[in-house]
Amino acid sequence: MSEKKNVTRREFINRSGKVAAGVGAAVLAGPAIGVRGANDKIRMGIIGPGKRGGFLMEQTQRVSEEKNIPLEFIAVADIFEGWRDKGVALAERTAESEVKGYDDHRKLLANKDVDAVILATPEHLHAQQMLDVIAAGKDLYVEKPMVHTIEEGKKVVKAAKLSKCIIQCGTMRRSVPLYYKARDMVKNGEIGQVNYCEGWWHRNFKEGQPNAAWQYDVPKDASEDNILWKEFIGPAPYSPFDLKRYFQWRRFWDYSNGIGSDLMVHQMDVINLVMGATMPKSVVSSGDIYRWKDGRTSCDTWSSIFEYDEGFQANYRSNFSTSLQQYGIRICGTDGTIEILQSMVMNVTPEPENLRVNAKLEKKTYYFPEDNEKMDEMYGHISSVQAHILNFLECIKSRKTPNCDVETGFYGSALSAMAVEAYHKGRRLVWDKQKEEVSEA
Repeated sequence: MSEKKNVTRREFINRSGKVAAGVGAAVLAGPAIGVRGANDKIRMGIIGPGKRGGFLMEQTQRVSEEKNIPLEFIAVADIFEGWRDKGVALAERTAESEVKGYDDHRKLLANKDVDAVILATPEHLHAQQMLDVIAAGKDLYVEKPMVHTIEEGKKVVKAAKLSKCIIQCGTMRRSVPLYYKARDMVKNGEIGQVNYCEGWWHRNFKEGQPNAAWQYDVPKDASEDNILWKEFIGPAPYSPFDLKRYFQWRRFWDYSNGIGSDLMVHQMDVINLVMGATMPKSVVSSGDIYRWKDGRTSCDTWSSIFEYDEGFQANYRSNFSTSLQQYGIRICGTDGTIEILQSMVMNVTPEPENLRVNAKLEKKTYYFPEDNEKMDEMYGHISSVQAHILNFLECIKSRKTPNCDVETGFYGSALSAMAVEAYHKGRRLVWDKQKEEVSEA
């Protein structure tokens, strides 16, 4: 166990900043009326306290403090000793109980003192670990994508439905009020008939820039001696020990669906939300490695076209050679267009008067958080993460369905997996709603 840091709970929270405001009651769960009392302390565990997992721990601690939700991390599990030690040290900053570190997530789940778990491991490991969490009866916040394959997802959904576990999937834009405002506008016909949507997420980097294009830093102390390689491989094809595969796993199809599951899943998930859809009826995809020829197997440039039974097309694009507009979605109606950028700004732009039916539609801009019109990308990102974590913690208490439940998480990851399979097969694929299976058109 790491030596306890000489930092008070309040000092740590003050260093980290304030939780985002402005999340409406329509998005967050209601008052605590369920199994746990409003003042009962939630005892958390984390599986995978690496870069993303450590970030989620910090945001959870911040939400706990700012919203007066009693909570502490008491258990940490990771198959890399370095991440495990850092996770324990981070937990100890605000813990009032002993923090236990484990090299196996199943040992953590056997700890009866743990009420809920954050799961932030590589996506190809999610399915079995989720099944283990559900079997242990713990509530769960799982990073996106929920699972790596469609068949995995179906097994997880089946198990979750038979349990009483609260499961929040980490497509956190479902806790941003702007998307619900857009949904209501579409539902009420305010922007006319919607036949076309688009989403994008672009990134750019200088050569040699830290963490460029998933080239995450490899800890200097990492080695075959302190990483359980077999456990990392899991259901993936065997590969000899490779530090870059371990720490930069998003670059490889064996462990990730690439842009599809890291980026596209976010924008397509909220297009589904706004349009009242779940899965497309068909998809075609195209992409390649044009710039980052560093041994990766997944694409650095990506496009997918989705067709929906609801009567619209959604086009998605992403590349790692430009930062133009970064990320967002557009919902294009016959009377006007809704554009949401970085989950922080929503612009409503009417069509010319001679082309639209809704004469009352006005050009307008909405913000999240509502009281902050000058926001950078990271603040908006943290705002949505904190809102999503807050929703999860409230649902642990109320036992209400969270904003991104297991079925919604399944459709987001299934959409991504379907698009990637279409790319690999070079074919247009279709979705069978009854069987929840993919086939060639």
